[in-house]
Amino acid sequence: MFLLIIITALSCNRKDPCEEFYFSNEYKAYIFFPTGSYWVYSDTTFNVTDSVNLQYQNVTLNDYCDTRTEFEEILEQRYFSSFFYDGSPYLSVWGHASHQYYNQEQDHPMGVFTDNANFYDTMTVNNVLYHDVRAVQFSQGTAEFYWAKNIGLIKKVMPYDYQSDSVVNFELVRYHINN
Repeated sequence: MFLLIIITALSCNRKDPCEEFYFSNEYKAYIFFPTGSYWVYSDTTFNVTDSVNLQYQNVTLNDYCDTRTEFEEILEQRYFSSFFYDGSPYLSVWGHASHQYYNQEQDHPMGVFTDNANFYDTMTVNNVLYHDVRAVQFSQGTAEFYWAKNIGLIKKVMPYDYQSDSVVNFELVRYHINN
């Protein structure tokens, strides 16, 4: 009986083998917006626009944990992009709380974001001053994404497509955060 009590006490104090990951409030301030929010960008190179509309957003909890799967929140967003339209009604974007990483699936239309991106107090884009800007810049200079807190993506510089050397430089013209 004494042995059973000791085993029970030790097993109750055992640490859960799966760490739990949730999106930070800081991360959410740059990424989470109500459906119906939209952003309009103008490209300074080819003089084209990209209107991006958030059509769907959902956060689920992956509460299954093993050696390859983490206990984490997962964000799914679906956007419609007028420029990066690929024949489907929307483009899916994913975020994973375990790495505070956004948009692993594709860079279009909303770029890449991580919680540890470079920080700038202010940045001017299209003659508008933005505060609390985070920047993800790839080492080869192939892509740059700039995010303003509570506004979203304000600038995206990236290859026109994956087979091209041409670069698009989209800067935010206007936006609306839905209530």
